[in-house]
Amino acid sequence: SPEVSREAKHIIGAGPYQFEQWTTGQRIRLTRKENWWGAGLEDEFPLLQAEPDEIVFHIIPDQTASLAALKDEQIDVMAQIDAKSFVDLKDNEMVTSRYNLYSPASYIYYYVGMNNKNPKLADKRVRRALAHLVDVEELIGEYFYDLAQRTVGPFHPTKPYYHDGLKPIDFNPDKARMLLAEAGWEDTDGDGIVDKEIDGIQTPMELEFMVSNASDFSKKQALLLQNSARQAGVKINIQPEDFTVLIDRTRARNYEMYNSAWAQDPVLDDPKQLWHSESDTPSGTNRVSFVNAEADRLIEEIRATLDEERREQLYLQFQELIYEEQPYIFLFSPMQRIAISQKFETEPSVRRPGFFVNTFANRDAAPQ
Repeated sequence: SPEVSREAKHIIGAGPYQFEQWTTGQRIRLTRKENWWGAGLEDEFPLLQAEPDEIVFHIIPDQTASLAALKDEQIDVMAQIDAKSFVDLKDNEMVTSRYNLYSPASYIYYYVGMNNKNPKLADKRVRRALAHLVDVEELIGEYFYDLAQRTVGPFHPTKPYYHDGLKPIDFNPDKARMLLAEAGWEDTDGDGIVDKEIDGIQTPMELEFMVSNASDFSKKQALLLQNSARQAGVKINIQPEDFTVLIDRTRARNYEMYNSAWAQDPVLDDPKQLWHSESDTPSGTNRVSFVNAEADRLIEEIRATLDEERREQLYLQFQELIYEEQPYIFLFSPMQRIAISQKFETEPSVRRPGFFVNTFANRDAAPQ
């Protein structure tokens, strides 16, 4: 049956709401529990708030349909609005008179991963050269309508130990070509592509850039890189893949470059999962095979250091090392794009999903 109700007895949780109804592909309805153990403790523990009597999640996979429902006030809350639509909503007086539009920071950063063990990419000068071929400012302006913040490393810009003393790598094809030449890459056969002898074979700087075929942004970014890379004698071949295939190939280290993003949390960062050599395994998430003894040492010391000032210095040193080695091309952190009906008193949050409907103060309507 497409509709499931009264199966709530099989879905039990300790929170203030209980599962009430699920209509496949359409909506999920939750209702506030009676005699919940947390009732009355909200003043002491704000996370135990349970304001609305009912919460309905509408499943609308199409962005255009979602925006139409918002404008028609069929829904009260919408998140993950695409950047162009969000900017347009700000200029829509009907929308701004009924909804508050928020764009708080999000704990996500976009990057281009490079296989550091690949012979073409093993030299940090090559990786830095490729970073000079990505016009990050154009990506932010053209595709995110300036609703993003540049990043220079693996920690979110809102973190107190984020290294804002590191200069973002500029778009500079001439600098890229110079770095490639320093690393021994020259156009020896006049075909416009730089090349180098690797294991006795003259090898062109031709790289496969793997992107998710479900992401329009990834494809656009890859095309931008492909065009700019030609100016430095680098050939980029774009390879769209299903997301599951992309993940499988990165786990197997069977790739040269790929586009992705990491989500983070508003807690102290532990770099071991992504950057320690012990995580360079098929099940580990050091998928760029970054192996550096000094990085391992810093990571271990960060994990063992309780003194806040000393730990912050270690974080800064670690970021300087990553900046120097350039295992990723760090791009930007997008802002969230959220619309919330003015019927509710609430504040956005940097924590996913950017709002918490249990805190919505208006009890006269169920947030949707």
